[in-house]
Amino acid sequence: IAKDAKLAVSDEALELIAAAGDGSFRDAESLLDQLTSLEDEVTVEAVEATLGRAGFARTATLAEAILKQQLTTALTFIATAGEEGYNITDLTRELIHYLRRALTLRADAKLGDLFKAELTDREFAQLAEHAKALDPTKTIALIRSLIRAYSDMRYSPFAPIPLEGALIEHLGNGERK
Repeated sequence: IAKDAKLAVSDEALELIAAAGDGSFRDAESLLDQLTSLEDEVTVEAVEATLGRAGFARTATLAEAILKQQLTTALTFIATAGEEGYNITDLTRELIHYLRRALTLRADAKLGDLFKAELTDREFAQLAEHAKALDPTKTIALIRSLIRAYSDMRYSPFAPIPLEGALIEHLGNGERK
């Protein structure tokens, strides 16, 4: 549609629009129409802002702070994301999926073929880098805490608190600059 209508939409933005459609062509087409009526050039950032989703790049940035044990950076990231209107509950879900992919890739590099179909080459390279850097035992424990936090925040009027608590619990004693 974007090509035929000569719309200025980046490939990554199209991927995110398709993913947001969650299998519904009509939903994806409606989102594309909405975005092109608001923007001259549709970027990933525009799609993320419209959806309130953090997206891969932001999730990877948060994951990197976590993997580097940078608690202050991670907490600042969460606060900023909340102020910018991103859905913290969705960010937590995306973080869980990101860390699961990295952990799975660390366990068996052959499984990377599954993720290559879902990610751009640049995204996959970043995921692979994070997979090499993670400690499997700590990451499994963190994922469990994040799942509990996600469950708690879905019913809380204070969504960031469970996520922040999980990160403080896992990173609080080992901050590195």
